[in-house]
Amino acid sequence: MKTDQEKRQAIATLFRVADYARIAHHIDGRIRIKVSRDAKQGLADVELEPLTQQLPGLKHHRLNSKTGSIVIEYDHAIIPATLWEKIIISPEEDRPGLTEELLTIWKQHS
Repeated sequence: MKTDQEKRQAIATLFRVADYARIAHHIDGRIRIKVSRDAKQGLADVELEPLTQQLPGLKHHRLNSKTGSIVIEYDHAIIPATLWEKIIISPEEDRPGLTEELLTIWKQHS
């Protein structure tokens, strides 16, 4: 079981990815995000596999480094589509509230 600090770190990593991302396509249960060219350098130390295994509701991800896109399959009953959109476009000042929302989801589904 993850500690609160480990959960917060995983969520912070999710926000780091979001800093370089925009939504390219989104339907309930599947989101495709495009990452900027700057992402390769800014996210060099981020490993997506552990992140998708840690966060509740994430089923699978697929990275296409040639096109700069990440497809994430998720359980929309656990993480609503609107929450994904908030995560991707959230300004820094909204992130503490989103972190708490994600922690609540984590507690309900662990």
